[in-house]
Amino acid sequence: MFENTQQIPIDKKILDAANFVTCFKCGSEEFRSVEKIKVISKIAAGSKTDMLVPISAMQCIGCKHVFTDGEMNDMIEVAKMEITKH
Repeated sequence: MFENTQQIPIDKKILDAANFVTCFKCGSEEFRSVEKIKVISKIAAGSKTDMLVPISAMQCIGCKHVFTDGEMNDMIEVAKMEITKH
């Protein structure tokens, strides 16, 4: 779901210079992974039963808002712009 969440080795200096992503609703810097569940009808799935498909999402710990991909990408862009201001 989120392309920029891979765990890769990062130089400590680069990490120290990076900004935290903040919630645009409450300003919190803390998030958790949650799952939404979509239902696919048995007709669309071509199976005998309906299918439940978990979809990863991010939720703000402060205000509990669950973010869409677009909202998370927007907050990442804002954090990146803050880096260029320094």
